[in-house]
Amino acid sequence: MKVESAKTIQNKAMRGIGSRLKKVRLHFGHTQKKMAAYFGMGSNAYGKAENGYNAPGLKIFYILATRFGISLDWLVLGWGSMFYEKKTADDELSREINEMLGLIDKLPLVRHLILGYFQELKLNYHEVIQQELSEKSQDTDKRTLSELDEEEE
Repeated sequence: MKVESAKTIQNKAMRGIGSRLKKVRLHFGHTQKKMAAYFGMGSNAYGKAENGYNAPGLKIFYILATRFGISLDWLVLGWGSMFYEKKTADDELSREINEMLGLIDKLPLVRHLILGYFQELKLNYHEVIQQELSEKSQDTDKRTLSELDEEEE
């Protein structure tokens, strides 16, 4: 097995990062000039990073991760999805929901009790539920660069 040189590995890494930077830019629908301005760098320097000639600096990594939710595993190594996936309380909730669905399938009494409680909840808390749903629909998971620019102004 041939071991690649450090220079070869570095070049591959920079090309991969550059390719993924371009995917981020295209995802948000912006030009290289707009991205360069957002990161506080010249468009030539940004273009070189996107084309794999220069490695992006720590500032770019930080902004992409904290403001855009871009996964650094994905950006640097190509592992996983472009965006960080929320895995804390959601995972536990998913496990509990699956457990509940299993019991509903197996035990008619549990099904009856849960569905009865759900109907009571909808009836007694209709206005609260509608308000929460309205607020949630106004929130978006993916924010565009222009929205982030507006926040900074």
